[in-house]
Amino acid sequence: MEKFKKMSIRFFFLVLILPSCIEAENEFEFESVKKIIDKHELELVGFDKDYNQGLKLDDLSEFEIIAKSITGKHHDSSRLLSIYSKNGININDRFFLEFLNNSLKNEDINELNFTKGTYKILCPHNQGAVYKRLNTSNPLVDVDVTFSYGNGLINNFDITLAGFPFGVSLGKKSFNQNTFPSNGGYYGGIITITLNYNIFIEDIGTFYVSEPTHWKVKIEACNGTAYWIQLVQ
Repeated sequence: MEKFKKMSIRFFFLVLILPSCIEAENEFEFESVKKIIDKHELELVGFDKDYNQGLKLDDLSEFEIIAKSITGKHHDSSRLLSIYSKNGININDRFFLEFLNNSLKNEDINELNFTKGTYKILCPHNQGAVYKRLNTSNPLVDVDVTFSYGNGLINNFDITLAGFPFGVSLGKKSFNQNTFPSNGGYYGGIITITLNYNIFIEDIGTFYVSEPTHWKVKIEACNGTAYWIQLVQ
């Protein structure tokens, strides 16, 4: 009987302590994920420990690789390809090489063969439209940009996702026109979009993170030639 009492007391304290241990463990894991999010300057939008949708990862090391990838940092491409393959997305190494070769994000817009000098003929009345597929920091996700221009203003601006936007959705999007044909012969401005990610980490939960991406654009008013550069902040 005495032995039974001791076992009962131990079980009672185990029942009391176990939930707090689990809660402490979950809190530790959450903070570990939060450190990676902050390290790569992503924004934590939300967290749901009971939801398991989005890009599925096995552990924190895989989340570190994904965080590097979606923010355009150097990463282990073989492990990255393996992660996406487990999620049903099969991409070969050539895709990544093409992305790296075509990326302009570290160049200055003045180096993109933009015609320098004073325009002798201003054409702010010209009507036109622009379509461009742009790289984001994430090598798997592109954006299609369309807008029209004329009479000095850019209008009907729109953006849609392209590439392989698995677990990715488009958040806020805007175009801030800061240059007008009447004072330089070209249209200019800054495109800003937010990419939202759903990332499920095994035994932890689903994290919702976002990253803003920016481009500078110049469009010659007379012939519609456009120049683009991704801005890194």
